[in-house]
Amino acid sequence: MKRLTIVTLIFALILPIVSAGTFDEIFNEYKNLENADYVKIPKFLMKLAGNKADLPDDLPIKGKVSGMKILNITDPGNDIGKRINDSAKKLAAKNNMQEMLRHTSDGEECRIWFNMSKEKVKEIYLLYTEPDEVSLLEFTGNFRLTD
Repeated sequence: MKRLTIVTLIFALILPIVSAGTFDEIFNEYKNLENADYVKIPKFLMKLAGNKADLPDDLPIKGKVSGMKILNITDPGNDIGKRINDSAKKLAAKNNMQEMLRHTSDGEECRIWFNMSKEKVKEIYLLYTEPDEVSLLEFTGNFRLTD
């Protein structure tokens, strides 16, 4: 009985962490649509590009981006754009992400969320929606809030 209680307690503590959704759910759900463009740039290519890029030395995020994902859907229709927006808001709240920016103007909306671990920002998500296009970008790395 004692062993069963310990195993149950371990699962109760680990399960919420393992099942916690990220924006990967959105990328995976919509990347195969006919009108979707999806690009994932892994850590190796980011390092390679960073070594070859002619970036100013005073650029705060230089060398700090370790990965990037881009999902762009053209002519998504109101239903898909709204579903992506709603999913992003729910996932951001579920994962205790902080909203850095929200701007709405003439039917267009831009939101930026970030996820921190200790004193570093580990993930930045940018969602840009307009009537005929939806874009979701993910930047991973080790950033400071001052960057």
